Amino acid sequence: MLYNKLAATLEGKDRFYIVEYKLYNIKDDIIMVMDLTNHSSLLEWIITILLPI
Repeated sequence: MLYNKLAATLEGKDRFYIVEYKLYNIKDDIIMVMDLTNHSSLLEWIITILLPI
């Protein structure tokens, strides 16, 4: 009962959902950046191999 009163007073559930949404967005951004860096690394290797030819 005390938890429910505090949660309602502090709007804990709403804040939790907002933070969760932001964290998922940050996670997606980090995954995208990691994919881009891995992809660019692959392109660098291809250029390095093809350059002497």
